[in-house]
Amino acid sequence: MKKTLYDVLGVAQNADQATLRAATDRQLAEYAPERATPATAEDYAIRCVAVREAWYVLGDEQRRAAYDGSLRPVMTPDEAIAAFAPELQSSGLRLPGSPRLIGALLALLLILPAGWWFRLGATVGSPEDAAARQRAEVERIEREQTEGSPEDQAREREARVAREAEWRERREREAAERAERQRQQEVEQARREADSVSRDLEYSRQRAEQDERQQAERARREAERLAAEDRRERERQAAEARRRLERDKAYLERLQRENQGYRSDY
Repeated sequence: MKKTLYDVLGVAQNADQATLRAATDRQLAEYAPERATPATAEDYAIRCVAVREAWYVLGDEQRRAAYDGSLRPVMTPDEAIAAFAPELQSSGLRLPGSPRLIGALLALLLILPAGWWFRLGATVGSPEDAAARQRAEVERIEREQTEGSPEDQAREREARVAREAEWRERREREAAERAERQRQQEVEQARREADSVSRDLEYSRQRAEQDERQQAERARREAERLAAEDRRERERQAAEARRRLERDKAYLERLQRENQGYRSDY
C-alpha cells in the first residue's frame, strides 16, 4: 500500500486542522536541518520537503477536499526510482545528484498537481467562483500569517521571553527607583525633623538668654531702687540729725544767755 499525505504527517485521514498543524510542527521540528548529521542530512531534507508539501495540500480545505476526492497515493523516493528507472535507462538521460534525491524530485512531481490544480483553475469558472476562491486564498494567507511557521513560533516565544525579561527588569528597576525615592524621602524627613529640633533648641536658648537678660535687668533695677531708697533714707536721717543738732545748739545758746542774765542781776 502506497503512502498518502496523511501517512507523511503520521495522522489519520479524518484528522482536524489542529491535529494536522501539530503533526506538521512536530515533524518539522524533528527533522530540522540543524538536528541532522552529515549522514542523515539528505534524508532530513527530503522528509522536510515532503512534510511541507503535505501541509500545503492538507492545510487548505479546498485542496484537501480535492485530494481526498482523488486520494492520489504518494510514491516514496525508492518507489519513484523503481517506477521511472526503465524509462530513464532507455532514454539515456542521466540526472546529477544521488538516486534518492532524484527519486524525491520524481515523487514531488506526482504530489504537486494534486495541490496546484486549484491555482490553475482559479482563472476559469464564473466570477462568483473566482471571487470565492480569491477570498479563500486571502483567508488562507491570513491564517498562515496568524498561525505562523514553527520558526515564527520559536521567534515569537523568544520575543515573548525577551519581553517578559524586559518587563521583569523594568519592574525591578521601578521597584529600585521606588525604594530609592522612599529612602530619599525618609532622609529628607529625618533632615527636616533634625532642623526642627535644632530650631527648637535655638529658640529655647534664645528664650533662656532673653529670660536671663530680663532677670538681670529686673535685678539691676531693684538694686538701683533699693540704693536710691537707702540714699534717701540716709539723707533724711542726716537732715534729721542736723535739725536736732541745730535745735540743741539753739537751746544751749538760750541757756547761756539766760545764765548770763542771772549773773548780771547779782
